[in-house]
Amino acid sequence: MPRKTKFSKPAPGSVAAPSQGIGTPDLLNKQELKNALNLSSVRIIDEWVRRRMISFYRLGHRTLKFSLAQVLEDLGRFEVKAVGRKNK
Repeated sequence: MPRKTKFSKPAPGSVAAPSQGIGTPDLLNKQELKNALNLSSVRIIDEWVRRRMISFYRLGHRTLKFSLAQVLEDLGRFEVKAVGRKNK
């Protein structure tokens, strides 16, 4: 029989409430980050973590959390700038 807890689980697809502390970032899990970045799968996030392309917080053995602002900044390093042609 499953153990009862006094905490209820959040509804599927719901996003965590913003943090109440001053200067503390809103942390997202992989699924929330996937939705925020409009990705089709969390596997690309796993690959970015494995390659250390994005910053993350490890909260325990398997729990990873991400700051959306920091991830966007990290991914910005990989932006390729367009090069325009010079008129002759």
